[in-house]
Parts: sequence; C-alpha cells; structure tokens
Amino acid sequence: MAEKEYTFLLTMYDRMRRRHWIERGKVRAFVVQYEMLLDEEWVPVVRFDTAHGFAHMDVLHPDGTATKTRLSGMSFREAYAFAQRELNREWPTHRERFLREKEEWK
Repeated sequence: MAEKEYTFLLTMYDRMRRRHWIERGKVRAFVVQYEMLLDEEWVPVVRFDTAHGFAHMDVLHPDGTATKTRLSGMSFREAYAFAQRELNREWPTHRERFLREKEEWK
C-alpha cells in the first residue's frame, strides 16, 4: 500500500496536514488535519480520518476531548475529497471556535 503525506501552510500560524494510503487505485485510509500554532506548538483542531474503520470528523477541544461525527454515505475517496474541501473553506471558523473555547476553558 502506497502512503503519501503532505503539509500545506495556510498562514504562518495555520497548516493542513494530509496523509493517505492507496492500494490498487483505491483510498484505503486517510487523515486530513487542520492545526494551528499555539504557544510555539502545532495543536490539532479538526481531524478527518478513517480510524476505527469508518470515515469521520473529530472536532478537537482545548480540554482534550473530541466530538466525533460519522461521514455516512461516502466512500473513503469521497470522504477524503470532502475533508480537504471542508478544511480549505472552514479552517478560519474552526480556528475561531477553538480559541473561543480555550478562553472559556481558562
């Protein structure tokens, strides 16, 4: 199975990491994660992946918890494409939400 990984800077403080595994032209697994630089450390904010055998989105919170949403009705290839589009469009919203929760959590 071929594995590829890419990291894209969105700003100096924001990045998207993508990793996928392809076998015989099919996406067998993937991770797409938005991270922000916070206190000199890259912190995951939202992750789409296929851990546990199904495609889902984890919205990560500053207290270490996560809210999981299953991506039903999509193949892994469709879910991988959806995750990339979603984070390309919505990463600023996820950033604001995480920072707001961080302030409330203090």
